[in-house]
Amino acid sequence: HMQEAHKLKTWRERPQIAMILDSVQRGLVVRRAISIARRKEQGTDDQPLLVSMLPAASAIFLGWASMIVSRPSDDMFPSVNRTFLRLGDYHGAYKDCFALPAFISLFCGSFSEDNSQARKERLWALQFLKDGTRDAYCYQVAARRHVPELIMSSFDSLVSRGGLNKADAEPYILLEALEVLLLNGGRVSRHHLISRLGIISWMRGLVVARLHSSLFPSVKMFCTFIGLLESAFRCAAQQEREEPGSIGDVRTEALDMAGPLVSAYMFSVDRADTHVPSGDALQKMLDTLDIMSSVALMQLNDGGALVDSFREDGVSMVAALELLKSSSGNVYIKVVQALSTLPLSAASSDGKE
Repeated sequence: HMQEAHKLKTWRERPQIAMILDSVQRGLVVRRAISIARRKEQGTDDQPLLVSMLPAASAIFLGWASMIVSRPSDDMFPSVNRTFLRLGDYHGAYKDCFALPAFISLFCGSFSEDNSQARKERLWALQFLKDGTRDAYCYQVAARRHVPELIMSSFDSLVSRGGLNKADAEPYILLEALEVLLLNGGRVSRHHLISRLGIISWMRGLVVARLHSSLFPSVKMFCTFIGLLESAFRCAAQQEREEPGSIGDVRTEALDMAGPLVSAYMFSVDRADTHVPSGDALQKMLDTLDIMSSVALMQLNDGGALVDSFREDGVSMVAALELLKSSSGNVYIKVVQALSTLPLSAASSDGKE
């Protein structure tokens, strides 16, 4: 709004930038007025009024939006510009300063329409969610809008519609967004995602109930999936150390999932593509088995039942031998320790291809 800015005739994007700044300014004024009114009702208006910090997701959205509305040729220009033009309350006040702005409208608004623009909006929303989730505050903002549940159900939907496509970026970024939420949300996200939403149980259900060909069309997809699973078990182990018994029986999940997971690994490697070296998949598989066995032993030491050495859905002997042959040195010792903890099976395959 400076005089110099008004005199710049070549700055054609100024009205769009001013629209965003005015909207945010009005939103902060509204927030302040609401806070003052609430404090008067509570009888605490004599205390200093603190200005809350914007969550990173909101700040990043505003930064990206400012760049996009300056480029009408951008694919996201209509969607982002429409977000601010639709603001009607308090003369266009941006009231999502302390929430997750535009995510629901972009991610769910056109989900039923199978067109390229709707897909671009979903990917854009997921990307700013990934970049914007930095701490527990950001996770709470996302959880209030049920974002983790939406992401999990969206992934389920993609798998159900004829299986995943290895060339489609959406399933990858869905899993990556879940991992960012889990890792960056601290204790809040660990408790919510693992204990309340059961993300490990959800992943076990996918591995056990879905055909490997529909869930893992490529080694890259397997690596992305198992990367999230490893992070989930590590977060579960950390939470169990901090608050024993607060995450439920994740030991059972580890024991039930070991066999089907190794079977999925063998299937993915047999169909290996050139995008991800199979050695990366092997390392991730071994790291995940290591933490799964650690979780099983951790809760066993706390009084859990003994592990059945052999069971029908355990790690097949053929797959176990392949893992041992592929490892050496300290890695070999870890594989032996993991296989000694997790259940084995005399069957060679579960036939889920």
